[in-house]
Amino acid sequence: MAGEAENKLAELGITLPEAAAPVANYVPYVKTGKLLFISGQIPIRGGALIASGKVKPLMDSRFPLHEAAEAHRRMETSHHIGKIVLLV
Repeated sequence: MAGEAENKLAELGITLPEAAAPVANYVPYVKTGKLLFISGQIPIRGGALIASGKVKPLMDSRFPLHEAAEAHRRMETSHHIGKIVLLV
């Protein structure tokens, strides 16, 4: 029996693609506190890869190792946009 979501999709004429078969052995996601880490999810539609490229991380700031406490404080304030890097 179709659920409410399936009925609404059918009503709107939306067909969801079949889920792609896994190409490796992985955990699709891990939730830690307020963070969600996603792994192995790729853009496939109709069995074909629909997008490719590289993701460039955004770096907020860099700290030398002896300023690790300051880097941690910056991270805790949530005022950063991007990665905080410790230089070792």
